[in-house]
Amino acid sequence: MKRIAMVVSATAVFTVIGSTSAMAVPLPTPSYSPFPYSGAAAGSSSLVTGIRTTGTSDPDLVYISGVYKPTTGGTQGLVYTGSLSGSGTWTALNRPSTPNKTTTSTALYGPDNIGSTGLRVVGSYKTSQTAKLDHGVIVDAPTGPTGTLTWTTLDATSLVTTGAHAWKPPAFITTLSQGMSGARVRAVQKALIARGYSIPSITAGTSTLGVFGTQTRAAVIAYQKAHPSLGAPTGTVGAGLYKSITTDSLKNTIAHSTRGGLVVGNFDTTLIAGRAFVTNTTGSSWFEITKAGAVSITAYGIWYNSPGQYTIAGGYFSPPVGTAKPVEHAYLVNYASATRTLSGWRSYDYGNRTSGDLITHFDGITPDGNGGFNLTGDRVGVGALTRGEGFFANVGRTSSGAFKAATWKPVKYPSSVVTSGNSVYQQSVIGIYVMSGSTVVSPYIADFSR
Repeated sequence: MKRIAMVVSATAVFTVIGSTSAMAVPLPTPSYSPFPYSGAAAGSSSLVTGIRTTGTSDPDLVYISGVYKPTTGGTQGLVYTGSLSGSGTWTALNRPSTPNKTTTSTALYGPDNIGSTGLRVVGSYKTSQTAKLDHGVIVDAPTGPTGTLTWTTLDATSLVTTGAHAWKPPAFITTLSQGMSGARVRAVQKALIARGYSIPSITAGTSTLGVFGTQTRAAVIAYQKAHPSLGAPTGTVGAGLYKSITTDSLKNTIAHSTRGGLVVGNFDTTLIAGRAFVTNTTGSSWFEITKAGAVSITAYGIWYNSPGQYTIAGGYFSPPVGTAKPVEHAYLVNYASATRTLSGWRSYDYGNRTSGDLITHFDGITPDGNGGFNLTGDRVGVGALTRGEGFFANVGRTSSGAFKAATWKPVKYPSSVVTSGNSVYQQSVIGIYVMSGSTVVSPYIADFSR
């Protein structure tokens, strides 16, 4: 569910201290308040995930998306409408079942206003037919969350084979068997491992990728036994088996944020995990966000700057270099919708450190009123809560529009063992926290305006 599960489960403690750049403009210390879902039952968990203005003349009125996890059953989508004080109303928005899809859970991650009266919110849902896999979804409510709703499924199917990071195996030429080597053997091995078929020596790095050995043969036989329609378990790979093993397919799609008629989010395929997308609100046009050298990438926030010009926020994983180097970096990048191009990419690590923090990720973005952005997200590393914590960051822009270095402030709900920064509006951060000895996840709001 979003990145919250990753942060809550992170348990590494780091002792390497990196150097921190001095903050040009110190950020204020926030005040924290719980932001409970009014319909929560005892022992259940509630998450607030996204926040945006309602579009009215009152800047204090907001939409907040969320997820409710009862003590039993699947998750439910939530939308809060009202003031930042928490005195507004909560509405459950759960995708209705259809004749061929029985919805088992709904999660909402990012709201936006449609004018001054309507709501648009994105997220995901699961069905009994797809079990644990997610479909992305966008909900349009022209008269607000209690009015008529239109649910549109967003599946990144078109990017599986056409996206910039698409899996593209070499064409089959001849039957593969033990003792052979080359690009086609590598493709089969990578695909088998991605599908969960073990080739221990390759995973451990003790044998060469691209050489068809006894363990590869055993993995091929295991795949053949699991797919008897493809023929007897011979341990050799003919044309039909090669196609079956190396053909990619969509696993899940999760929409995280929407603004200015576009949606960003993530999708996984059978053979490649951690891919990011931009799509429109009808799901008719898709673009894959990629970065050279990144193992995987996420897109969690989008802001509309001017016609056709957007800023996207998220994180990307790079291969680790030593135990103290960051492996996930936050990023900001500009996106031009007319040309479908990315520009101005800049990476960020919490505190502007180059060592000591293993995870920095932007989850939410909002203008700061001075041409730059306020951001929130999660980090794991030096000085953080053992299981991860949130942060509030400010990034200015130069006269040419380039992103400046960030100013940082930790976000730690008092006495919590984990805190996550999920979204930001003006100078207010929302997220979740967990207290010591508890498994209940609760929402909060932090005010940085003082």
